[in-house]
This record gives sequence, structure tokens and C-alpha cells, in this order.
Amino acid sequence: MEMDPSFAWSHSHISFMYRMKGDHDASVAERALAADLLDMPDEARKLRDTYRTSGWNAYVRELLQQNWGVLGRSGTRVASFQAELGDNEQAIASLIDAAAKG
Repeated sequence: MEMDPSFAWSHSHISFMYRMKGDHDASVAERALAADLLDMPDEARKLRDTYRTSGWNAYVRELLQQNWGVLGRSGTRVASFQAELGDNEQAIASLIDAAAKG
């Protein structure tokens, strides 16, 4: 990030690390910044607004609905969000689907 603070992938990964630490404010800020850097201002605004007005679980649901574009939409990432929301059966189904796709 020091070499290229405009590299969206860095902010996306930092967002994940903050999420794992439970720092939701920082996670949302980094993920929204990644979207802004990818010229996706509507998605970034919706993420910020959803978190501010409806909280973390609504933010995670919104994130699952968005087109992640170049940030990637892996089955394991989707499953981790589903599990975090308590939808364990869907998370397992997503993992099985991801494994089947190789």
C-alpha cells in the first residue's frame, strides 16, 4: 500500500483482515475505498450507507448482492460471509459448489 495506495486489491484484503479482527468500521471503510478506486462509486456509497443505517449484518448481505468485479467472487469468500450471517447450510453448499468447479 505504501508503493501504490490506489491499488484496490490491497484495500480489499485489508478490509478482510479488519473483518476478521472484528473492526467493522475499518473493514467497511477499506472495502468502500476499494470500490471507489475501481470507479464504482454507487457500490461504495451503498456499502457505507447500508452499514451506517442498518448495521453489520445488513452490510454483509449487501456485499453478497454486489458485483465484485475484479475484486473476485470466490466460493470460499461467499461462504465465509454466509457463515458469518449464520446461514451455515448455504455456506456449506457454496463450498461444495466451489470445490466442484475446481
